[in-house]
Amino acid sequence: MMDGQPTFDAARSAAMKTMLMKVAAENTTPPRAKRVALITVLTAGALLLAGGGAAWAITGLPPFSAPAPAPVTETPTQTPTPTPTPTPKPTQTVRPVAPIGIPCDELSTPTRVGALIETDAVALDPYLADVIQGGTSGRSPFSLEFAGGSTCEWGTPGADNPTDGSHSTLTIQVLPDAAAVWNQTAKTYAYRNESDIGAPYGPYESRGGDCVRDQCKTNVLVGSTWLAVTAVGQGMSPASQSSFHAFVQGLIPRVEAFDAHGAADRTPVTSAPLDCVSDAYTSALAASFGIPGAESRGVEEQFRLEAGALFSNVEPSHGMTLCQYQPTDGTGGDLGVLSVLPNSSALFDQLSDTLASANIVTDLVPLTSGSQQLSGMGHKIGGYYNLYAVDVLVDGDWIEYVGGGANDGHVAAHTAAYVQWVIDHR
Repeated sequence: MMDGQPTFDAARSAAMKTMLMKVAAENTTPPRAKRVALITVLTAGALLLAGGGAAWAITGLPPFSAPAPAPVTETPTQTPTPTPTPTPKPTQTVRPVAPIGIPCDELSTPTRVGALIETDAVALDPYLADVIQGGTSGRSPFSLEFAGGSTCEWGTPGADNPTDGSHSTLTIQVLPDAAAVWNQTAKTYAYRNESDIGAPYGPYESRGGDCVRDQCKTNVLVGSTWLAVTAVGQGMSPASQSSFHAFVQGLIPRVEAFDAHGAADRTPVTSAPLDCVSDAYTSALAASFGIPGAESRGVEEQFRLEAGALFSNVEPSHGMTLCQYQPTDGTGGDLGVLSVLPNSSALFDQLSDTLASANIVTDLVPLTSGSQQLSGMGHKIGGYYNLYAVDVLVDGDWIEYVGGGANDGHVAAHTAAYVQWVIDHR
């Protein structure tokens, strides 16, 4: 063997030649096919006889070697198409709202409440009772939730949609970050005996507590969180003071946990309330209702969680607007209440669901915000023909005006007109 190639001697070549001639003589295929086969066989033999070098030169392969693997086809690398840089959109200022306070089932249960008010109790819908009784969004469970607190109610079945006053209920309200307004309103309204010091709950002071007739109530400042508890019903009496105190004491650990951790989790709301006591707002209201003049009647600030803690000027109102109006003719009365809860789409949806649950018929009130068409909800308050509410959601802000004092039969139109003005000028 030379240079790694096989060498054929004379004897081996003669034997190969004899074999090829024998194959050719025995072939019985048709003439044309025979020629092709013969040529093929002879060619193969010639290559073998010519030696390995000629075979390698013709085929590109060494003789008697395995065929080379098929060539690998390389997939060309695709250059990724660059993603165009999106055009930045204008940044919108989002006014965050504090999360809901304490879930009701973490505060109490129907069984524990029933033992206190001495009747079977179920969980109630605080929104339903408020809407049926004609509450305003600015002073209600809606606004308390908006401010990061919560309202929980239990009582006899049907107490959230009462037809008489025979129901027993227990209400728990929680409001965070209320220490400053607690101290201010306690000092301001001390002369009314509304904020008298009561029995302490551990290290926490209580104010405005008592058990009179069929009601027991108290307020406790747990850290900086205002806890208000009220129990009403035939099972409550002055003799219930001890059991009521024990019930409230049982709430303290959960409120302590909320006070300790809730403040760090809440995002402050920095949007400013509307200047709804200004001449522009009161003049627009008077024009909308067709009266000589309107003015602010101030905001009630009794030592009561709903009246004081949410709406005092002691500390920011979480961006919420609340204004109450009266005519300037000295007759007193009430023209209505304007409330604005910023960034409150979820609460507005809750209102819509609650109105449907209460079977309150709502009117479609067409309103606009620039070129945008809005669908406001209008409805009567209770059975009063001269009390009407219009609610509308504008860019996530819930605007409501509850109008009253108009005796011309057009209170709905007056109320809608003022809401439209507020939308245009806020």
